[in-house]
Amino acid sequence: MAASTALASRATRQAGEAGEHAAGVDGMNAAVAEVAVAGGHNLLIIGPPGSGKSMVAKRIPTIIPPPTTEERLEILRRADDIFTSLLREWGLYEKVAQALAVLTPVRSVGVAGDERKYGYVLALRAVTTEDFMTADWARLPLEFLDEAARRITRRVPEIGRVVYDLTSKPPATIEWE
Repeated sequence: MAASTALASRATRQAGEAGEHAAGVDGMNAAVAEVAVAGGHNLLIIGPPGSGKSMVAKRIPTIIPPPTTEERLEILRRADDIFTSLLREWGLYEKVAQALAVLTPVRSVGVAGDERKYGYVLALRAVTTEDFMTADWARLPLEFLDEAARRITRRVPEIGRVVYDLTSKPPATIEWE
């Protein structure tokens, strides 16, 4: 939650810029942009066809400030801890050679309740190997992956989507770089 609070605080300081970003959108005033930038960006935008609702919705993610490196690391630590803990709970930790979570820079739209939500895409990776020169993706049970995705998105609200990496080595490396 500290990352979310810091991000909202930083966003509030940048709210003055929001009016400039939204200036070309019909019906978008600085007050609405301020709410969007301050972190209350789950907005219901109402208006007649052609009033610029889609343009507003598309611009909101571009005016929300990106998290700092430290904030991203905190998000990743929480998600990776959940993934690793679940591997242990399910008795899978000793069956994989390496497992990790990767916080991608990609943000994806999702739904929380009745509202749209933009969250980061988290990639999970687990491999099996004999020698680390080659590796195959670990065939983790679908029920496990479902539980991991649900628990991560519930407990780490900045993450909106979880994917599982099915790429072997080669062609990919084990780590993401």
